[in-house]
Amino acid sequence: MRLVIAALLSLAGGAQAADIRWVEPIVGEFFAPYPMITVGEPMPTGKTITLGGPHLRVTGRIEAGDNAKLEALLSAELPNFNSDMFNEVVVSFDSDGGDFYEGLDMSDTIRGKAVATYVGPEDRCLSACAVAWLGGANVVLRGLPQWPTRYLHAQGVLGFHAPFTELGEALQPAPGAEVNAAAIADEFYAMARFAISELAARMDDWQVAPAFVFDMLSMGPPAGDTPPTVSLDALAEQFVLVETYARLEQTAGTLLTPSPSYPQQIGAADAGNACDFVHVYNRNRGNQRGYRAVLGPVASLAGAETSGQPYPLIATRPGPVKGIVYRHLVPASGPDSFVAEGIESGLGPVQCNVFRVAGQAWFVKTFNEEIHHVDPATGERSQGSVYQGILDAAGAHPINDFIRLGNHGSWLRPGHAIGTGYGPLPSDVAAGGGPSFDCNGDLDPAADVICRYPALSGYDGAMGTLYARARKRGLDVQAAQREWLKDRDLACRPARIDLNNPLAAANLGHCLAHFTRMRVDRLAALLRD
Repeated sequence: MRLVIAALLSLAGGAQAADIRWVEPIVGEFFAPYPMITVGEPMPTGKTITLGGPHLRVTGRIEAGDNAKLEALLSAELPNFNSDMFNEVVVSFDSDGGDFYEGLDMSDTIRGKAVATYVGPEDRCLSACAVAWLGGANVVLRGLPQWPTRYLHAQGVLGFHAPFTELGEALQPAPGAEVNAAAIADEFYAMARFAISELAARMDDWQVAPAFVFDMLSMGPPAGDTPPTVSLDALAEQFVLVETYARLEQTAGTLLTPSPSYPQQIGAADAGNACDFVHVYNRNRGNQRGYRAVLGPVASLAGAETSGQPYPLIATRPGPVKGIVYRHLVPASGPDSFVAEGIESGLGPVQCNVFRVAGQAWFVKTFNEEIHHVDPATGERSQGSVYQGILDAAGAHPINDFIRLGNHGSWLRPGHAIGTGYGPLPSDVAAGGGPSFDCNGDLDPAADVICRYPALSGYDGAMGTLYARARKRGLDVQAAQREWLKDRDLACRPARIDLNNPLAAANLGHCLAHFTRMRVDRLAALLRD
């Protein structure tokens, strides 16, 4: 079956094969902004990585015969697996894809040689290229299974789609040929089933999440090549892009950046994302996959119990049953401290504190007794050894510019999702309108960000329209509007956010959208009463 399909694809292709050659090693050090999972305990963020070993470069469209070239070059460099299994070879990619089955074969070859894969800055690896990238793996210890070793630079683009969207191109009849629609449909169906089975057979070896494969199979680009100038938003409509931590984890990849970057100031959206990231990470590392985080909204500490110190503490409080106490997180004191709480099914109360130390670094600490508590008598966690190595168990975790994105914020397209997740605006308020002020004048930081994002501009314009209607009707809304503005600025901190940092500006946009939309809904309710 596979030989027949390969023959069909080779007849349909005819494009020039990829350029595969040894090039100069990759120079410099990289920073890993997310935790790295290894054979032992999770490594914290901040690990420095070098990719300075032999460097095999793959560029251009992947076609039949490219795997043979790749295998020959790798075999010449690594002739004996018994002695060459521990190596520093890196295969980097810059290709928009091509022959799906050739990409599969390249993935098998790369994994068979136990070498790493990499998509570098300004490189684009799509379709069959992305499948080949999944082969990246190293042998960590003799006798243990290979470990995924796949690197993606934060300025590189990695995208997947359903393989059978490519296979359909192989079934296009020649000009003037008689078309047998039923035969073409049967052949395409057989090819699609076979392609899916090939992916399923490799899922365990690749260590990719089934949910990712399902999403990949649901995504298909239009026929034809992807233009080099196409925007990231257009690519995201055609490919499953690895642009969030959730996608990175699903593909067992490691994100690399040129250098570490830590925020000097954060707002409520950053704090909420950091809480969500660490809680979900801890829960997953604790073998609790399947539960859903339900942390409540992040808030300032007005009226909340605090530790009286710059750091959070773990305290006890009586439970509903006599003699039983529960441990909980008491947040750090001071103006630079955010707190969130919630209940999670199967785990119980969850707390999170984001706080600033010495006016410089920001940290996040979550607490759940089932995950974090260590029995002082035995030294074991509540559920035993499965919780060893939890990310922030011994202290707090530093927040860098990527942790502030949470699990679903995009480093490639910061701000693209601002305004999503809310219901429609009131029917009598024009959607898609501009803000309530002129964007051409001197703008304060909040106005600057409002003008950057159309959805946020529309929310501000809707708020201005509803506020004017309420005033015209004689409703007393001025004091509430001033109080809303005070709360918004206290939580979002627009005057202190670095607007030159696109990740910071985007999260400020999310925070402003949240508060603006709450005010829109409140004003609309007042006008309905």
